[in-house]
Amino acid sequence: MKIINKISVIAAVLLGAGLLLASAFFPHESRGQDEKETMTVKAEIDKECKSHPETFTVPAGKTAKNFKKVAFEAGKACHDSGAPENKGFAVRDSKNRPVYMWSRYKDQPPYEKGGPLESLTLQEGDYTLSVAGGAEARIEISFELE
Repeated sequence: MKIINKISVIAAVLLGAGLLLASAFFPHESRGQDEKETMTVKAEIDKECKSHPETFTVPAGKTAKNFKKVAFEAGKACHDSGAPENKGFAVRDSKNRPVYMWSRYKDQPPYEKGGPLESLTLQEGDYTLSVAGGAEARIEISFELE
């Protein structure tokens, strides 16, 4: 009986050591979904109608994808009472060129450039998220880094 228990313990130790060794040599197969990191970016316009864009970085060797609109709220018109005529948001590259834009003027159909948002893919670099839509407008998006 004692010999069988010792063999079982030795087999379990060897199996565990083998799994650890395999994870070192095959990191992608053993980690799977752990390679993805979800990021959230927010931009807003304050009560005094001052814009607060947010800059974010896609690190070297990574790609940003699977973008989602978490929250989007239009605010109040900055100069007149009522709702703003135009609302939207944009992602711009480090040279201030739009890589993605979504906007809607009054009740017209929305305009989208570089989308749909879910299909947007960004390579390494710096980007800025901004929002339009009057005082207290805000946008929040999320994406995965792979």
